[in-house]
Amino acid sequence: MSYKPELFFRLISLLFFLVLVYPGIASVLTSQDASLEKRSLAKFPDLPTDIKSLRKFSSRFDRYMRDHMGARNWLVKQYSKVLLSLNTPPQDTLVLGKKDWLFYANERTIQDFQNTELFTKKQLKIWGDSLIVRQKYLAKKGIDYLFVIAPNKHTIYSEYLPDHIVKKHDQSRLDQLTKYLARHTEVNFLDLRPALLEAKKHNLLYWKKDTHWNRIGAAVAQKTLAHKLNKMGYPAKVVASDFDHWTHRHKRKLDLAGHLGGAIKNEAYGPSYDEKELPCIKLQNKSLKWREKNRLKTNVQVSICSSQQTNLVMFRDSFSIEMQPFISHFFYKATYIWALPSEDMFNYFVRADTDIVIEERVERKLREMPYPNKWTMNLDPSI
Repeated sequence: MSYKPELFFRLISLLFFLVLVYPGIASVLTSQDASLEKRSLAKFPDLPTDIKSLRKFSSRFDRYMRDHMGARNWLVKQYSKVLLSLNTPPQDTLVLGKKDWLFYANERTIQDFQNTELFTKKQLKIWGDSLIVRQKYLAKKGIDYLFVIAPNKHTIYSEYLPDHIVKKHDQSRLDQLTKYLARHTEVNFLDLRPALLEAKKHNLLYWKKDTHWNRIGAAVAQKTLAHKLNKMGYPAKVVASDFDHWTHRHKRKLDLAGHLGGAIKNEAYGPSYDEKELPCIKLQNKSLKWREKNRLKTNVQVSICSSQQTNLVMFRDSFSIEMQPFISHFFYKATYIWALPSEDMFNYFVRADTDIVIEERVERKLREMPYPNKWTMNLDPSI
């Protein structure tokens, strides 16, 4: 067969043309999966109506095309696989640990582990004074208060962090705060670290590729919380705590695996309780919503357990999600608010029938100092 250079160059030109136009055509005919990058993709911008909007249109359209380019998901996935093969995380929000463990690296969690940014004496006093006044403020209304600290995964499973991430000081922010509260205040607080560090000798408590503890970790936490509540006079009875004999399993979407651009599966199964053991597990999503400065802040969930008598208001974060099914069995009515509370939020959500307020924070959120409200910072002698 004779060589035909003209046909060859025409085929090359056609191939080059297809490579150029394919992303644009595919972006119209296909949709991209935002879950690969754990963020919202750019929306198609409104068409310009004046000179000002015309100036903004080009940059917004460019962002839209970059997010919706054809084959983008496949390219992101392959790029992530290449980086993982080089032991490099595709995003700086991740740390690749030993034995396929993943760790959250955002919100300065690595600095928290390394103990490089400790509390000052002034910051510790702000924390102590703030919690003192919260407890006194509620006590005046006949309401108890409990501050609960959930440890970062790094704190419980530090042995799986890479060798180059080491502690710079022996004492952590959490160590500082618990010692300060114990020595200088009478605040009711609960540090969950000792119970989890003991329980990890026998069971896996956190997901290897997720930020959070699993249901066994949550069961250990609820048992520790129940004992603390018992000491405070609440008949909290531990439920579904025999996790060594759990036979059920549940599926979870792993948040850290989801940051890998689809390079690995972001779902896993873990041991679970039988929901029949938890008759008060049902949560109601209330229409009640909190707005601060006309901005939606959080939704509220409520559980009812008719076998109990006392009422709870709990300000919490994502670590309490797996604890809620257990905690709901400790109280007749449990109201869960996902927020770091301000004075206004206390006044809004804590009602006359509230018996106890629990404020739970994960360790990394301790760097967010309590809101400097008047009742937090200036002690009212009448309280």
